[in-house]
Amino acid sequence: MGDVDGDGRDDVIVGAYWEAGFVGRAYVFSLPIVPVELAFFEASWRPAERAVILQWSTASEENNLGFHVERTTAVGVPYERLNREIIPGAGTSTTPHSYRFVDEGVEPGTNYYRLVQVDTDGKTTLHGPVTVMVGLGLPEVFGLEQATPNPFDESITIAYEIPTRAKVHLAVYDVQGRLVRVLVDGEQQPARHRAVWDGLDMAGARVAAGQYVCRFVAGEFIATQRLVLIR
Repeated sequence: MGDVDGDGRDDVIVGAYWEAGFVGRAYVFSLPIVPVELAFFEASWRPAERAVILQWSTASEENNLGFHVERTTAVGVPYERLNREIIPGAGTSTTPHSYRFVDEGVEPGTNYYRLVQVDTDGKTTLHGPVTVMVGLGLPEVFGLEQATPNPFDESITIAYEIPTRAKVHLAVYDVQGRLVRVLVDGEQQPARHRAVWDGLDMAGARVAAGQYVCRFVAGEFIATQRLVLIR
């Protein structure tokens, strides 16, 4: 209905009544201004980049000067500002906008991030926090290590690395490509993992001496390795 009370903001009708000889009377109040409507705010650890990537987007903005990014490593510990210059906002806009910040000075362990949104008049609004676990000792790439001992007579240990959460399938095949044993099949967290093959097939029977193939699949990564069993 527009600005009825003259405060520069749109108003809404909350009630009205009619009296004889009167056209009508309405009570109005002003809609509060929401400086920034945040659509999402997330943080993710990227082992390959050794950095935390923060991303957020706004559905609309009102007099938005910009953002500061702050981090702490424990609840109750003061936040530290990470950006030297303010990350510019879109001012006043009704269209979505996306933002990104890279934290390369991250500490191992749990990290908490929040956004400080700054209006053009200096007022601030906090968003967050979001939490991310950082492990600088985690693998940086997918990999299948050399199985040991190889050749083997009783059991062989197969080690592999995954830098991000992934679906892992690790299996042993004979040289004709027939499945002998599935060692791992499921989602796993980023880490260095190990699996042991005891020379048995899916039915629990001892397999014959000879050459076998270990096939490792993690996401889109695929690697194979020859295993030699001696009796």
